[in-house]
This record gives sequence, C-alpha cells and structure tokens, in this order.
Amino acid sequence: MTSLITQECSKRLGLVPTQTDSTLTGVGEKPMLEVEGATTCVIKPIFSPSPALSTTALIIPRITSNLPIAPVPKYLREKFKDLTLADPDYFLPKECEFLIAADLFPKLYTGGRIEFGDSEPTALESIFGWVITGKYQCHTVSPRTTLLTNLHDQTDQLLRNFWEVEEIKVKIPENPEDEFCENLYREKHHRDPSGRYVVPILLKPDHAKLGASYDLALSRFLSVERRLDKNPELKQSYSEFMTEYENLGHMAPVPASQQGKAEYYIPHHCVIKPSSTSTKVRVVFDAGMKTTSGVSLNDIQFAGKKLLPDIIDILSRFRLHKIVFCTDVCKMFRQILILPEHRKYQHILWRSDKNQPIQEFELNTVTYGLTSSPFLCNRTVTCQVPEDYEEIYPEAVDTFRKQTFVDDILDGDDDVPKAVKKKDDLLEVAKAVGFTLLKWASNSPEFLATLPRNALKQLLISLMKVIY
Repeated sequence: MTSLITQECSKRLGLVPTQTDSTLTGVGEKPMLEVEGATTCVIKPIFSPSPALSTTALIIPRITSNLPIAPVPKYLREKFKDLTLADPDYFLPKECEFLIAADLFPKLYTGGRIEFGDSEPTALESIFGWVITGKYQCHTVSPRTTLLTNLHDQTDQLLRNFWEVEEIKVKIPENPEDEFCENLYREKHHRDPSGRYVVPILLKPDHAKLGASYDLALSRFLSVERRLDKNPELKQSYSEFMTEYENLGHMAPVPASQQGKAEYYIPHHCVIKPSSTSTKVRVVFDAGMKTTSGVSLNDIQFAGKKLLPDIIDILSRFRLHKIVFCTDVCKMFRQILILPEHRKYQHILWRSDKNQPIQEFELNTVTYGLTSSPFLCNRTVTCQVPEDYEEIYPEAVDTFRKQTFVDDILDGDDDVPKAVKKKDDLLEVAKAVGFTLLKWASNSPEFLATLPRNALKQLLISLMKVIY
C-alpha cells in the first residue's frame, strides 16, 4: 500500500506531481477514484523538526468523509487535555487530507498507551505526539465510511497476465517418502498405559544392511572416557547426566544374555553449553557413525516432512496478545517412547567408573541425533496431540499446533484470566501425554503468581518485559 494525499492539499503545499500508472481498488477489487499522479513529500511532527519520514503519495480527489463523524464530547476531551497531541483539533470533524501507508505505520508508534475503558477512546503515543483513536458514544446519525484500498501497478499486472495466459497449472505431487513416513507413523504409533506416545523409527523399506558397530562404538567410548578422566568436573557432569537418563527410565541396562546382539551401537560424546540454565553438559548421540558395511543408522532412515511452523508467523501471532507467556517442554524428545521392537537400533556403551565393567544400555525414547527424531517429535507435539485433544481442549491444542517451535511454546491472550485458563489447559494436556512444562515466563506478574516458583525461568521474566 502507498500513502494517499488529496489533490487540494497537494496544491496547497506546492508539491510537484508526477505521472503514474498505478490504480486504486477497494473491496471486491472494484476500481476507486482515478489517481491524478504521484508526489514525494516529508511528514514530521508540528512541534519538532524531527523525526522526518519521506514517502511517496498518490494524489486523489478525496480520501474519505470528514472524521470524526461527530464532535467529541467535552467530558472525553478533558481526559486527554494534558497530552501533547498530534492533532490538537482532533475532536472537530474535518476532511482527511493525508493517509499514511502501512509501510510507515510500524515507525510511527512508540509503545505508549492510555486507556479509559472499552467504550471510550484510547490514546496511543506516536512520533508526532499522542493520537486519539477508538470509539465513543455518539447520538448523531451520520454515514460512516470505511476505507480499504489496494495499490496496483497496471503495467506490472498487464505483463503478468501476458505471461500467465498460457501457463499450464501443475499440481505438485506429494513426496512419496513423506507419504510413507506419515502412513508409518499413523499405523505404528500408539500410547502406553501411562498416556505416553510410542512411535516407530522411520526405517526405510528394504534398506541397506547394517554392518558391525560394537567395536567401533567401544573404541569411541574409550576415547571419550580418557578425555573425561583428564577433567574430573566434566566427568562428574557427564555421569550425572547418564545417571539421570537411567533413573528416569529413558534407558535401561541390557540383560547379559542379550548383550552384543543389537542391530546398532550408537557412540556418544558431550556438548558443553555454559549459557544453559538447566543442563550445561549434554550428552549427544552420533547415529551417523558408519558400520563395517559403510552404512550408518541414519543412512537407513527417512527424515520425514518438515513440520516446524514458520518462526516469523509464531512471533507475529505472539505479539498480538496483551498478556503473553512462554514455556518449555522439558526433555521433549525423551518424553516420547520408541517402539520396543525398534530399540535394538539404539544401544549404547557406558560406565561411570573405569574400574567397573562396561555396561550395555538400550535407549527407550526418541533419541536426539537420529535423522527421523525431529519429525517424530514435531509430528507428535504439533499434530497428534492436537488431533487427540481437539474436542476437550480446543484452545490448548491450537497452541500446540500453531505456537510451538521445537520444544518452546509462545502464546498469550487478551487478559490475565483468559491467559491463565489457556495455561491450565496446556498443563492438563501435557500431563495427560506425559509432558512437563517448565521455564515459564510472562510479561504479567499476576499470571506468574498462578505458577509454582520452581516452574519459572527468572531470567526471562525481566527480559520479556524489556523486549515486549
């Protein structure tokens, strides 16, 4: 959209018009007033020489009817009398001579806001001064005008029509691999008695044969162990991570009679993240290690369709809310179980003390480092959970579907009670499927007061107040 200026105002300011092929259309793409030309101008506050915004405006005979449609009552004007106004005569019906385009709109408002109730105008602070907008009770009957315009460049549209007239419409076929992954997930996934989801690894049909991997994984482990022995603090953190992994049931020791028989042994190492507020040392698994046949576990899996929503869309919707919150699905990958018959592809070697024999463990959950793991998690959290709880918790599942990026959830609502209701529904759904939501943050202390202290992320509480 481009800015608009009336012909009379343009002449009064002495602006130089230029020819243009642009046209204006309204609702239903119906042509509006003819464009008399275009002009370049600078708009700035009446009380200051800066800031000054340069823009190109289309010249038309008239923009809309007089605004406001009736004089603003004195009792309302009194509420705004101490503000430096962009238009001191805002309360008098006058001709609209300039319409600022959407490309300049984000640069105008500075964030200040004064409200007096749903049925009264609101004051918004802008670079030009305070702008009074909204509705008020008016007993004067007067026609109302709503302006919706769209700018078209006739030359561009004619060229587009010329090239598209003979274009053959081609329907892009569904990727067969994506179809296979979706069908496999739907066919094999289920829930255990506790409510947790159990999903398959996306193994390719007739995949290449895996070779031996035990000795390779053992060699990698001994190398990691030597590194840990040189750093006692790192070794303790590594051991604590693995102990927690076992205590939570995310991995289990393999019986002696079954050891050495797995389809694949995954080597592991640590990644250090000092900025993390929860786990500074994280163990990662390398399913890309080639076996003796030259094939790795990742080579025989499909990645699945990309299911992550666009982060820009998530943040845009997030910022529409007056009360916002964010939370984290704790250990999201590990809250989803792998089919028991597929766990033979997820064996590892570990011991916390080099004087003890090396143990073999089976990983029971979706493992970070496998090609199909991101799809399995995203398919479960953003698709299957909403599908299963659509009728019971419609707003909560909409959050899981549209406002979840990997393991982070960002959403909000118009007021604190609605945001709290949405939060409570999210917690109910999460509890039902075995998820834990932690690291809550919000721009509302009242909202945060409804959560236990250990569920909050203190760093983000103050940070969001600054950013939002």
